[in-house]
Amino acid sequence: MCFAYIRRYMTPTPTRTIICMGANTDAASQLARARLWLDAHFGGITYGDELRIAPERNPLCEAPYHNQCAILTTTLSLADLHKTIKQAEAQLGRTAEDKARGIVRIDIDIIAYGQEIVKPQDLTTDYLHRCLASLPTEHTNFIKHIQT
Repeated sequence: MCFAYIRRYMTPTPTRTIICMGANTDAASQLARARLWLDAHFGGITYGDELRIAPERNPLCEAPYHNQCAILTTTLSLADLHKTIKQAEAQLGRTAEDKARGIVRIDIDIIAYGQEIVKPQDLTTDYLHRCLASLPTEHTNFIKHIQT
């Protein structure tokens, strides 16, 4: 069994993870609901500031996004964490139909999982850099790791 498989599917130890949430419809309320959901399922989450940001990559929508990064620790594998996040999005009202129309009720992306950069394309965006910068300074070294 290769190490990458073990790391992705069989993580028994706590892994520090960065997520980024966003919404452009009833955004403040949706992020508040997402935080409640995440707190109930993970606990001990550190949140950055909620930022209002003009859309960078959604030509279907002119409404500003509210974005927020968070750091959590989980014993779930990356694959199980991804499934759990997708369940959260569905429970919080995300649908394929809305996405096709540019409506983002909630979007939760896993940016980094331990030392693994999960969404390297997002690291090129201004909104993510701003969100990461709003996280508390005690996480500076971890954040610098994913930005290099």
